[in-house]
This record gives sequence, structure tokens and C-alpha cells, in this order.
Amino acid sequence: MKKVNKYYLKKIRELNCSACGQEGFYGVQAHHNTNRTGLGGKAPDIESMPLCHGCHHSLHFGIGIKKWENKFNNQDDLVVKARLRLFYNIKNSNYPKKEMEKINFTEEEIDDFIKNNSF
Repeated sequence: MKKVNKYYLKKIRELNCSACGQEGFYGVQAHHNTNRTGLGGKAPDIESMPLCHGCHHSLHFGIGIKKWENKFNNQDDLVVKARLRLFYNIKNSNYPKKEMEKINFTEEEIDDFIKNNSF
């Protein structure tokens, strides 16, 4: 699996904030899940979720990861929910095959992920 996928990040930033649901005054940023990396590491782009500026800042520089997750939810769950929202959007888009190709997922991979991760 590719670590860098700029188109995937672009599509993640089109979603509302995973924490507060807002679009965000300064736009939405792609936050890479910090539960998946060691010190100084960066998770692959598919391990990202959309966060507005306020929620993203709060996670990194505000209340801290543990308190942030207690307030909003575990990052792992939020990443899965964001990926589900993205996959549903792609499947319902005008050009789903082209979108799937750009994010480097097959239709079968997307269908399996939706089937195995629906809440």
C-alpha cells in the first residue's frame, strides 16, 4: 500500500470534520492518525481523517491526545468512519471507477471495507 496518496488526502479534506462535524472556518485538514506511528513517524495517507483547524490544533497543541480522544472518539475509529464516508461518496459519485483508481482502491476492496466496517 502506498504511503503517499495526495488524491486520497484531497478527498478526505472534502469531508466535514470527524470530531465536531463542521466544515471549518479555515477549511478542513487531513490529520494522520498518531496511534499508528512511533515517535516522529507519520502514518500512511489512508490512515488520515478530516479535522477542522480548531479540532486539529486542539489535538496536537491543546488538550492532548488522550483527553481529545475521550472528548471526541478514538482516532482509529474516526479514521475508519472517515474512510467509510469517503468510500460511500465515491461509490455514489458520477465517475466511481475513475475515483477508485485515483485513490488506489479496487471496487472489491471498497465493498469489502464497507461490509466489514459498517457501524
